[in-house]
Amino acid sequence: TIIHGHAQLGNLDRALELLTRLLDDALSNSRTTDHSTQLYPRPNVRTFTNILVALSKEKTVKAAEEAERLLLRMQELNDPPYNLDTRPNTITYNAVMNCWASLSLPSSRRQRKLQNQNAKDNSNGHHQFGRKAEFVLRSMQALGKNERPDAISYNTVIRAYSNDMNK
Repeated sequence: TIIHGHAQLGNLDRALELLTRLLDDALSNSRTTDHSTQLYPRPNVRTFTNILVALSKEKTVKAAEEAERLLLRMQELNDPPYNLDTRPNTITYNAVMNCWASLSLPSSRRQRKLQNQNAKDNSNGHHQFGRKAEFVLRSMQALGKNERPDAISYNTVIRAYSNDMNK
């Protein structure tokens, strides 16, 4: 709840700091069967998803890359030896795709020209945000039958591609 509050207020650094504290405590206690020394609650999928939603509001490539790193970390923490309740779900993946969809090309001609120049140097071309969002969508296929891409997932990818285009 506290992480959610900080994330909603735009205090992303504080939310990430609290997540780190929760993770440190959970991981230090994951090696033992006695959890009585645990100071904080264990982070779960909702904890991470709150931060991912806040990252999508940042509207920066750096935030989108951080969201992808957190998604991978969630998958890792869900597996042994950690066994935390951090298995990403559709909402989690949608939040990461939204990080990419929230980005768009600059609006001025001069800035677009610079962006296109940089895109030529970048093998991803000018559809970089759409491709990133689509990659996340495709990785959702590993989810169970109850957790598949939904209409929001596909619309988010389409929005990411449309934001890549010159206006």
